[in-house]
Amino acid sequence: GNGYYYCHRDDTKAIVNPAIWDGEYYRYCEVTIDDGVTLWYRTDNTTLKVNDTVVVPCGFFDTHINGTIVSIDNYRSDELPFPIEVTKEIIGRADLVS
Repeated sequence: GNGYYYCHRDDTKAIVNPAIWDGEYYRYCEVTIDDGVTLWYRTDNTTLKVNDTVVVPCGFFDTHINGTIVSIDNYRSDELPFPIEVTKEIIGRADLVS
């Protein structure tokens, strides 16, 4: 459904030119939220693991909700699974976020 779009920023109309590798790798996580919807999020936190429960921003107002990490991978800037400009960041592990 449109839940996938709903949980990402609304500025996806800004079409990004095909990325050129800038020599950097970016850590992307697939996070499952309500109803089994899976969304891409970014993180710099190397302590997060698959099956961790994390807090993520969702929707237009970035409401904080819990989700479960189902995959973690590092991607080159020209091979990102979702544009970096519209990929929100994981806030943290649920048991560490007050």
